[in-house]
Amino acid sequence: MLKLINFEIKKVFSGKISYIILILIAVLIGLYSLIFEKISYEKLYDYSVGLLAETKNAQNGIDLNSTSDTIEIQNLIDTSVNKIAFCVENNIPVNLSNVWFFMEKINMLYLVIIIGVLLLLSRLYYIELRDETLTRLFFSKCGFLKILISKIIATFIISIGSVFFIYFCSFMLGLLRFGFNGNVLKTVVELNGQFEIVNIIRIIIYQILVILLQINLYASFFVLLITITKSDKLSLILIALWVFFNNNISLMLNNKYLEKLLPFKALSLGYKELLEKETSFIVVMLVFTIMFYILSIILNYYFGNKKKYL
Repeated sequence: MLKLINFEIKKVFSGKISYIILILIAVLIGLYSLIFEKISYEKLYDYSVGLLAETKNAQNGIDLNSTSDTIEIQNLIDTSVNKIAFCVENNIPVNLSNVWFFMEKINMLYLVIIIGVLLLLSRLYYIELRDETLTRLFFSKCGFLKILISKIIATFIISIGSVFFIYFCSFMLGLLRFGFNGNVLKTVVELNGQFEIVNIIRIIIYQILVILLQINLYASFFVLLITITKSDKLSLILIALWVFFNNNISLMLNNKYLEKLLPFKALSLGYKELLEKETSFIVVMLVFTIMFYILSIILNYYFGNKKKYL
């Protein structure tokens, strides 16, 4: 089994394309870091006070004789003013300027991370379909179920490894760009309608956990699609469409029961729900991940290559 898993993982990185995908993601993270301003540690708190004054001016400049859009803008600015005031009151910088702050902002590249990892996983099945690897394995003494399980485990390992590689790159690039800068670790997050002080490393850990669960759910469905369509390209297009339109699908579900039962709402949630101890969405993601993998094994076993080659 270990040899099979090792074989599957090596297969993904047997060509240049996998390395190109990882390098492009790393370059994008580097370019993304240029969006954020590097502020010296000594100026962080003064910056927060100045930002509070600017935001209050914007708050006073809103015309209240207005449309729903203006009221929405007013609410956003009010929330921003309250958050900045809370930060100033508790002597916490509003916008940190260090490696930890940058790593926390990596979640804004969510779509890039998801699609990048799925592209890597598609290599595993592209090579299999191109070289008929599975065909040759079926004629060996490996065993059908062992082959399928090794592929699923390899998919799981590659997705986890890719996410940690991406966050390692964000740490190294953030370190070069911003440094530790006083090593400020506290940040302010709005939880359950109130502002709370949270350790930023805790947020990063929760972000990694959530994105790992989300990627593995998409990966399990990707495996199921390949089992059904026997096409890595079509499966990749279909799963990419789900990734892009997941939030739209989630908004279309007005039934609260369906929101809790189906994975669309769960995939649109993030680390804040973990901080608020709303963990039911994790259960939904795990259940659907396991279900998709089990369906893949059943479909392969009864309708797939076993009957064709054995």
